[in-house]
Amino acid sequence: MSKVDKEETSQLSPKRIIDVFLSSEAMADIILLFRRNPLLIDFGDHIASRIGRKGECVERDLKKLVKLGILDAERIGKKTWFGFDAKRDKQVQEAIKNYIRSCAESLRENY
Repeated sequence: MSKVDKEETSQLSPKRIIDVFLSSEAMADIILLFRRNPLLIDFGDHIASRIGRKGECVERDLKKLVKLGILDAERIGKKTWFGFDAKRDKQVQEAIKNYIRSCAESLRENY
């Protein structure tokens, strides 16, 4: 077994994270699947099937979520298994909430 590497995510801006979240239609479905089933551990084709999408597209999105740290990935044999990192997801949600709040405050100050 080998752990799939995550990129350094502490330097990603909330705006960049939002851009990743909005980068595909399937992204929201994947995030919701794991938030509703936080103990789910599955591989790409099964996750794609669960959300009614094609495997190739979902696989790209899963890798993006691993890079953000929201999903963990572990390669076992020929398959990569994905699981949810609820702690990291909560940190990301908090960062996005603070970013949106600061944008709203900035807009109020300018108008």
